[in-house]
Amino acid sequence: ELEWELRPKFGELFENVRPQRIEKRLDKSPRFLRNADGAFFLDADLDLGEFDVSAIRAAAAKLMREEREILSSDDLLERLESQGFDLEEMTQGMLASILRGSQELEEVGGQRFRAK
Repeated sequence: ELEWELRPKFGELFENVRPQRIEKRLDKSPRFLRNADGAFFLDADLDLGEFDVSAIRAAAAKLMREEREILSSDDLLERLESQGFDLEEMTQGMLASILRGSQELEEVGGQRFRAK
């Protein structure tokens, strides 16, 4: 699917680039996220309407202050779900995008956060 989108629009730029390499680059970019089905979309297009963003940020900040450790988005997803948040449709990238908007947290690596 990536090839079908990129090759017609950018032709020569992606002529000799394997889809796996493109996918790997998109995975590392904070501008692109994956949905629960694994499809890429732009961070700017993220619709958070079904999630309580303020509550998620507050709970994540509290967890990191209490634990005094750096946590990955994956670890945070598990811990937030264990606290009762329904995050089944949320991916690591989506959570990272939410946490980047918090004044209480700072990203210290690829989708890794700590309390300020």
